[in-house]
Amino acid sequence: MKNLQKITPKIKLINNPNKYQSSGRNLAILQAKFDLIAYIDGHSIADENWLSKLYSVYSELLVEDEKLIGVGSQHLNANETPLTKAIRTAFNSYLGGRYFTSFSQRNNLQKVFTTYACLYNKNKLTEIGLYNENLKKGEDLELNWRLTKQ
Repeated sequence: MKNLQKITPKIKLINNPNKYQSSGRNLAILQAKFDLIAYIDGHSIADENWLSKLYSVYSELLVEDEKLIGVGSQHLNANETPLTKAIRTAFNSYLGGRYFTSFSQRNNLQKVFTTYACLYNKNKLTEIGLYNENLKKGEDLELNWRLTKQ
């Protein structure tokens, strides 16, 4: 990562003493300089226009719903393995939340209850308390659950 930081000085390394994703995400959000925050995890690949598409959709939907906190997207797995294929199959099943999550593969834009690879409004996200740092796994699902209650 330090090599990437030399090439692109915009990359900032943040020490995460708790070592959990939830606390690392919160640290990054709190240090972010801009009103909108986007993330994608290391196991995923974003297409070339990923960020501009997220911003475009967010901007359009915000006109319709001023309470909108964020939008998510689909992603490609960085490493196609039997496990990642099984996970994709599970998420695309009815039991896996096919109709309620952005993990399912579809071509149309629709409202879902949980999402991934998101663009969020920093202030609105901070108002609801950010990620729950007591959770070592599933912090994104819990955050999305709280967001849907708003």
